[in-house]
Amino acid sequence: MIRTVSSRKNLYILLFLFLLALIPRVLNLGVFLTVDEPTYAEQARTFLVAMSKSDWAATNQIASPGATAMLAGALGLVARYLWLDVKGVSLQDFAVGLSLHPLDPGLLPALRLPFAFITALSVLGVYGLTRRLFDEKTALLSAILLALDPFYLAYSRLIVLDAFMAIFMFLALLSFLIFLQKERSGLYLLLSALAGGLAIATRSPAFILIPVLVVISLLHLASSGGRWRGRVLPLALALAGWVGLAGLVFCLSWPAMWVDPIGSFTVVVRQVNESLVFKGSTRSPYFNFFMGVTGDVPGPLFYPVVLLFHATPLTLLGATLALPLLFKKEVAGQRRLAILYLLLYSLIYMFLMAMGTLQADRLLSPLFPVIDLLTALALCHFGPMVFSRLRLAWWPTTLIVAAFLQAGFSLPHHPYYLSYYNPLVGGGQQAPRFLLVGWGEGLDRVAAYLNAQPGEIRAASGYSGQLKPFCKGRVWSLNEHNLLSVLYKHEAGYVVLYISHAQRNMPSRAVVRYFRSLEPEHVVRIHGVEYARIYRMPEIIPDELLPIEHHQPVNFGDEIQFLGYSLESSKKEDALGITLYWRALGTISGDYTVYLKLVNAVYHLWGQAEGRPSWGGTPTNQWQEGEVFASYHEIRLWPGTPPGVYQIELSLYEPYRQRSLTPADGQSPLLGPVEVPPRMPPLVEALDMQHRVEANLGGKVQLLGYNIESGFRPGDGIHLTLFWRALQEMEEDYTVFTHLLDSEGNIWGQKDNPPVDGFYPTTRWEKGEIVRDQYNLVISPDAPPGEYWIEVGMYLPETGERLEVHGEEGPLPQNRVLLSPPVMIR
Repeated sequence: MIRTVSSRKNLYILLFLFLLALIPRVLNLGVFLTVDEPTYAEQARTFLVAMSKSDWAATNQIASPGATAMLAGALGLVARYLWLDVKGVSLQDFAVGLSLHPLDPGLLPALRLPFAFITALSVLGVYGLTRRLFDEKTALLSAILLALDPFYLAYSRLIVLDAFMAIFMFLALLSFLIFLQKERSGLYLLLSALAGGLAIATRSPAFILIPVLVVISLLHLASSGGRWRGRVLPLALALAGWVGLAGLVFCLSWPAMWVDPIGSFTVVVRQVNESLVFKGSTRSPYFNFFMGVTGDVPGPLFYPVVLLFHATPLTLLGATLALPLLFKKEVAGQRRLAILYLLLYSLIYMFLMAMGTLQADRLLSPLFPVIDLLTALALCHFGPMVFSRLRLAWWPTTLIVAAFLQAGFSLPHHPYYLSYYNPLVGGGQQAPRFLLVGWGEGLDRVAAYLNAQPGEIRAASGYSGQLKPFCKGRVWSLNEHNLLSVLYKHEAGYVVLYISHAQRNMPSRAVVRYFRSLEPEHVVRIHGVEYARIYRMPEIIPDELLPIEHHQPVNFGDEIQFLGYSLESSKKEDALGITLYWRALGTISGDYTVYLKLVNAVYHLWGQAEGRPSWGGTPTNQWQEGEVFASYHEIRLWPGTPPGVYQIELSLYEPYRQRSLTPADGQSPLLGPVEVPPRMPPLVEALDMQHRVEANLGGKVQLLGYNIESGFRPGDGIHLTLFWRALQEMEEDYTVFTHLLDSEGNIWGQKDNPPVDGFYPTTRWEKGEIVRDQYNLVISPDAPPGEYWIEVGMYLPETGERLEVHGEEGPLPQNRVLLSPPVMIR
């Protein structure tokens, strides 16, 4: 009879905990969309399609690897397929036909429900394991705190990886602690490995479990006294078994491991290396925001601050009060050890994550179940002391007060649990000063406001993918690449400035500053915090908002104004990218082409480009007065162009009428300076040399060949391009001589100077480098017609001593190279 009553009581507790966890997770699942969810929804669909076709390799989509999340999302899609009872459509065709770009809000409940259901069930797992590890009261209290924890609650109802990773890691830890406490309890070792494998199959930071369990095992051996020697081997075998079983679960959970285990696991290891080893980040500088600074890696203080803002006052105080339990003699030894292990798990995880390049607040989610458990332990220890003095029954009082406090902190934020911040440290009012706030919540309210406006809705938002699903009108992405079309061509009638973009000055500091100086038409607030400002597009947008790095206004007549330019990174190593910005001043009579020439200080040409001065290719004679245009160009560097500082000459020309449009001073503007970095030497075949030469100058330089251009008449110029290869690094600066000689050796034109017009001396040449070198010789007006030779070489300007020259057949007289064939002066 007693056992029946106890079983019924446990059943009621489990049902109560499940409903307590489930209800706040399943209500209003389709309200808003977070930033990462469209990606994970697409991965869930791909996973489902791949599984239906037995294409196991296609399940390798991200390095996390996200297997459990993909499976949960796929189960949600299967449930929706069965619920709709689609006739004549296969599951595969149904999945392929789903609208995910933008994501259909009607799919959100189906996709999110498995996450909510599994995390609600996990609360029961925590209750059962904690009851086994500690006692029933601690277990019930910790399960209630976890079910209502706002941070864990927020992520456990989204299509993301973090809640799964957190709870699987926690279940693995609890099971392993029970295994250590209850010796020879192989079932809990098996449960720990199962949960650990699922955690690692969810997200790569879960690999931290392995060193944590090793450290805990060593401490457990140390606490065994003189019996530790007999326990080393069994414990080592248990750890090896744990790793083996967890690995097996990992492989079974992720079908990509079935067909390409080495390749798939290598990808995961790389992700672990990036997440947990600080080696410099390649992420966008806008990836994160911490204490007023935008950057990719916030630093070691980031996670402690995240913990302060996302814990509730109850759990923050409770976890702090749990620390003294380590030193209280009345606390049982096994209980103290378990608390120590929980703290070690938290500290090791936080330390390793703080050392990595992947830092985000949601990655701290594995700590929150631990904090809830530590709080329960502290309440169960100090509760009798406090409430007995108040002549209250300590257990029901503690349970009710803790449950109502935790619910009071979290439930008022429904459904925007992400908007919760600890009131002890300033809550939502102070959080934007320290942490990145806003992951898409509130944009559904922005859409509701826009949908209520008359006429066609055209809006621009940094999180366009989170606004589009709920907005009836057209939505553009507001980013640094499309400011021109969105703002200056008035494609959008509204601009939505979201809090996390304003914090990071996205799309640019100038855009954020300008719009925040205006009065918004509507403000979306969540618990008093401004999450989004909605502005009606102004009729006139100042030029300062254009993403122009260098403002250099120049009027080309009274038709076109050049506003400035931005230097861009080019995917091609032998090219320079540049974006030009223009405005139509009035009616433009011609269809102009822009010409760009890369020149040095003496106007030698080193590369060029041409094209229309607009991205869309709109002819200039179709531009309307006041319109702003931009054009991107890539200036191809001629092979062998040495590194250094150059400028870009800009001109407008109409090929059809063969006329130029020039500024008032008649001079083409020079843009720059432009830095050309060192590059890999080009292939000799890429140099387009007209004449090949094989000459070695002192074992230091090789003359590869040359190009020559001229009218070859007295008074004409000769443009000579030499191609050198450095055979070794040089400690002295040599001067190049180029002389025009008649058959008797008389000089009729010459140009002597250090290489590259003196801007790239030989002491800067690197071994193996190929250098293009240009010279202009002027033929003497008195030069008689006939055959002439050009001699080339190098000498030290201090002594005049020439480098010895060797050709294919040996030393050359006078240490010079006579370029062949000779030239004819007419």
